[in-house]
Amino acid sequence: TEDPNASEDSHAPPCFRHDKLERDLSITLLCTTAVINNIIKPATAEDQCSLAEVYRQGRDESGQRLIGKASIFVSYAGAQRFSDLCETTLGYMQLLQPVDSVENGGEPGSTEGEQEEQKYVFIDAFCLNQHASETSDLHSAMTYVNAIGTMDEVIMLLGEWDDSQPLQRSWCLWEFLAAELQSVPFSIRMTDPQRARFVTAVLENFGDVKDKLLGIDVSRASTGNTLHHSMLHDAIRKTVGYMEMDNILTTKLRAWLLDEARTSLAGLSEEDYGTASLPVLVAKLLSDMGEYDEALVLFRRISQALTQKHGDEDARSLDSMSDVAICLLHRSKALASNADADFEAAQAGLMEAEKIATAVHETQLVRVGKVDP
Repeated sequence: TEDPNASEDSHAPPCFRHDKLERDLSITLLCTTAVINNIIKPATAEDQCSLAEVYRQGRDESGQRLIGKASIFVSYAGAQRFSDLCETTLGYMQLLQPVDSVENGGEPGSTEGEQEEQKYVFIDAFCLNQHASETSDLHSAMTYVNAIGTMDEVIMLLGEWDDSQPLQRSWCLWEFLAAELQSVPFSIRMTDPQRARFVTAVLENFGDVKDKLLGIDVSRASTGNTLHHSMLHDAIRKTVGYMEMDNILTTKLRAWLLDEARTSLAGLSEEDYGTASLPVLVAKLLSDMGEYDEALVLFRRISQALTQKHGDEDARSLDSMSDVAICLLHRSKALASNADADFEAAQAGLMEAEKIATAVHETQLVRVGKVDP
């Protein structure tokens, strides 16, 4: 607990049961809820306060205050490992405020001739009073929304891509919606080992990854507290509704997944474009999202790779040419229908699509005959 004789300007942080963390509880195996129940609650029971209040006057080795006004909200599930929560959050903070600048005598995140203000995160396990009586009405849910609205950004700790706890938890989805409703920047984070497994899965079977992550049903999200479950689902129904919530979440996840896939594509060789399934799936995802220009570049690249590898009469080459034609068709329709319609470009795209489709059809007639499906 905090030393009552410590002054406001003392650089020595209060002592908080580090021996118990390290010795007794095998902290790396504990979920965050277990840490709250077995460590945080007992350590704050006497004062009936939050852990943040215990440390409110503490400072770290460089003299920075341990407690300050939070600008980054961390969204996570209590079932996730506490070590993952720490690793992901600290890793992200290090990206924002590299430790080398502190070691060189500057503020965290500072560069030569420049100093940045120290950033603080809000993690409810530490910042909320775990002894306070729980409320479970719509007003409480909206109060939480307003608090998230004061943040500069929200980060969600995804965990394992194929069993993401936050995407199954009502509180995490409500926090996501709170960020979206108030235009607070939202990003998804993983530990390094989780990201490595995710990247491997993207490269090996992007279709499975896409189907798993985008198959979210908000109405089935749960929470360990029955009263909170009812409160949060009532709040979702009375704000945007399940269908719109599913659309918002899926759009955000699709955009994130696409960014991750783009990064994975950067590691492929030209030959890989003629053998791997990832480029085709990414191109189709781009087309589905209306990113026709980028999709078209990718479809053309795939078609060129397949034609060079198999020849222009191979079925795989012809399928890839058809993908180019279909993308050109969708792109032309989009160009002709938007507010600043470019009919000339739309017409040119249609003409190219027709030329490609005709060539594919004629080649197929020679290859398999008129009666082939």
